[in-house]
Amino acid sequence: TSVCAAAIRSDAGTSSGKKAASDGAQSSSAAQADAAATEAPARRRSTLYRCARGIGAAAVFIGCLAGAAISRAKQVKVEDVHTQMADMAKAREAGEALAAAGDARGARELLGEAVGRWTSHERTVRHAIFARTQIGHSGDDENAPERLAAAFEDAQHVASHLRAAYGSLLLEDGRPREAVTHLTAVCPSIWFFARRIAPGEEHLRGEVSWLRCYADLMDARKALGEHEEVGVLERDVVTHSTAWLRRTRDR
Repeated sequence: TSVCAAAIRSDAGTSSGKKAASDGAQSSSAAQADAAATEAPARRRSTLYRCARGIGAAAVFIGCLAGAAISRAKQVKVEDVHTQMADMAKAREAGEALAAAGDARGARELLGEAVGRWTSHERTVRHAIFARTQIGHSGDDENAPERLAAAFEDAQHVASHLRAAYGSLLLEDGRPREAVTHLTAVCPSIWFFARRIAPGEEHLRGEVSWLRCYADLMDARKALGEHEEVGVLERDVVTHSTAWLRRTRDR
C-alpha cells in the first residue's frame, strides 16, 4: 500500500510539473505573439516611411533633371544651328579638298570629327525643340520651336552631305561596314531634298549628289557580299532616275 501511494504521488508530481511547463510555454508563446503583433505595425510604418522617402528623393531628382533640360533647351538658339551648319559645310569642303590632294587620312579625320560634333549637337537640338514645345513660347520669339525645327531640318540636310562624303572616304579606306552605316542613313534624305532643287544644282554647290551616294552604298554592299541588298538599291536608283527624267522632261 505504501508503495502504491508513493507511485501515485510520483505520478501526480510529474503531471503537475508537465502542466507547469506547458503553462510556461503557452505564456511565453503568448508573450512572443503579443510582441510580434506590436512590432509588425511599427515595421510596416518604417518600411512605408523609407519607401516614401525614396519616392520623394526620386521625384526631386527627376524634377532637377527636367529643370536642367529646360534650362539647356532655352540656351539653344536658331543662330547656334546655323553656326553648326556653316561648320559642317566648311569641314566637308576642306575634307574633300584634302582627299583630292591625296591626304585621305587627314580628310577622314577631319570629316569624322565634324560628324561627331554634329551628332552630339543634334541630340541637344532635338531635346530643345521638344522642351520648347512643352513649355510654350510667344509668337514673336525668334527661337520658337517651329523656327528651331526649320533650322534643324536644313542642318540635317547639310549633315547628310557631310556623312555621305565621310562614308565615301571610309569605303575607299577599305571599311565598307562603317561606310554602310553612314550611307544607309543619309542616301534617302539626300534624294528627298534633291527633288526640291533643279537638276545638277547639287554639283554647282559642290554637294554630294544622291546618285553618288547610292553608288557608294552599292559598292559598300557589294564589298560585304550583300548582293540581295544591292539589287534592291539598283531598283531604287532606277525608280528615282525615272522620276528625275520625267521632271526634267516636263520642265
